[in-house]
Order: sequence, then structure tokens, then C-alpha cells
Amino acid sequence: MHLNQKIRNCLICRVPLDSTMPRVKQRERLGDDLAMAREALAKLSESLKVANQGIEISRREKDEVVAKLSQAEKMLADGKRSLQKLEDDNSRLRHALEQSMTTVNRMSLDSDNSVDRRIVIKLLVTYFQRNHSKEVIGSFKLFMVS
Repeated sequence: MHLNQKIRNCLICRVPLDSTMPRVKQRERLGDDLAMAREALAKLSESLKVANQGIEISRREKDEVVAKLSQAEKMLADGKRSLQKLEDDNSRLRHALEQSMTTVNRMSLDSDNSVDRRIVIKLLVTYFQRNHSKEVIGSFKLFMVS
């Protein structure tokens, strides 16, 4: 009877053991799933870190490009202002030259000024050919005084 009682006790113990086995297997599967989820999370975390670094590099590059663009726009604006100033200066110089030429033509037509027009024209041409030489102006002054 001793053996029968042990068998009966084993059978009695087996029922709770049979009901806990699926729970143990479920826990093992959940543990495996948890390990896989942690591994996937680690991979995603690393991918996120790399993506954030890429974003930061792109942001720095964008800032550099914006700074260079701003500098180029400033240089363009400065160039446009310089060009406008040069055009204004050129216009004023043309106007002054036209006025001077008009004055010279009036003087040459005036009969009281008996200076030979050919000599005056030659001196003016020499003046411009020699890059506005002061020597020519000096000669011109001496010629006009005498």
C-alpha cells in the first residue's frame, strides 16, 4: 500500500504540475520575446543616435551655407552700390567734359581770342594722350598767358 499511496500522491501532484507547465512555457516565451524586444530597442536606439548625428551635421552645414549666402548677398549689394557710384561719377565727368568742350568751342569762335585753334587742340590732345600730364597743363598756361 505504501507504493499505491505514493502513486496516488504523484497523481495528485501531477495535476497542479500539469497546470503550471503551460505558465512556465508562457513565461519562457515572454522572456524570449522580452529579450528580442530589448535587442530591437537597442538597434533602434543606435539608429536614432546615428540619425540625430546626421541631423546635427546637416544643421551645421545648412548654417554654414546660410552664412555664406548672406555674405555673398552683402558682397553683391556692395558691388551694386560701387557700380552705381562709378556710373554716377562717370556721368558727372562726361557732363563736365561736355561743358569744357562747349566752352573751348565758344572761345575758339570768339574773334577777340586770337589764339590759333590748332595749337589749343594739339595741346588738349597731348594732354589726354599723356594721361593728363601736368607738364602739358603748364605749357598750356604759359601759352595762354603770352
